[in-house]
Amino acid sequence: MPVSGEWFSPTELTFSGIHVRAKTEWVHLSIGDGTGIVGQGEITSTQLASDVAPVVARLANRLRGHRLTDDTDVMRLNGLTVENLEQDQILATAVSGLRCAIVDALSQIAQLRLVEYLRELDGRDHGDNDSIQLYANINRSMLANDDGLVDRSPDSFAGMAQRAIEAGFTTLKCAPFDEVKAPFTSSGLPRDAEMGLDRIRAAKAAIGTERKLLVDCHSRFDLESALALAPELYEAGVGWYEEPVDPITFPDDLRAIRNAADLPIAGAEHGYGISLFTNLMEEEVLDVVMPDVKFCGGPVEAY
Repeated sequence: MPVSGEWFSPTELTFSGIHVRAKTEWVHLSIGDGTGIVGQGEITSTQLASDVAPVVARLANRLRGHRLTDDTDVMRLNGLTVENLEQDQILATAVSGLRCAIVDALSQIAQLRLVEYLRELDGRDHGDNDSIQLYANINRSMLANDDGLVDRSPDSFAGMAQRAIEAGFTTLKCAPFDEVKAPFTSSGLPRDAEMGLDRIRAAKAAIGTERKLLVDCHSRFDLESALALAPELYEAGVGWYEEPVDPITFPDDLRAIRNAADLPIAGAEHGYGISLFTNLMEEEVLDVVMPDVKFCGGPVEAY
């Protein structure tokens, strides 16, 4: 639904990439109408099984010659349903990138900043709040770079955490359980989790009790091991427990973990659509949902 009658008719599609690290290339799409209006979206496929760009090109071709007034026109003109996108992450990423680019273009045509455009679409009164708190993901800077592996020792985690604090961040996040991957051959807390706990303790000691350290487990655990890990994270002073298991694939397991843990449970960054996130909250699977505009359907869904 347009804010003030604006519409956008794309005629151009281009892709661009930014080399970040050894295995990370950020990929963006741009759609333009030939008048100088260009909308941007991200379709990075590092975490996916195949390239997203060919899917974007196919979907975008169906948009040519149409006046788009809503980012969901991508779905309508391609005959897609939410169910299609919930079941196919590559397709969901392509749609999310295009939806992001369309709403970006529409906000430019309406002569509004994107956040202002989203507020107009949403219709709720958000007061004068024009900012959100960010956290520093110290894990990204400690992944393998073009020269090979980097030091991921507890001391290195502590040093990177200290750098984030010096940069002004009060909340940090890390993914420390490199060595862990379910299923396991023994019960309880896997021995391979000990190095991850040492990294957490070192980082937390570096930032102090007044600052938050969030922990992302990248769904590396199963129900039993995640239950065993929860009190260790609580004792270490962790701020939230993110995706010990996949909340979309194993919602019942994660609900059991949430019920047993004394920590907020976060996750679902790979999910699509507001209905999914609403269900995860209403069914008490998660305390914190994490819609990622790259996967969830773009900024309108996330907002």
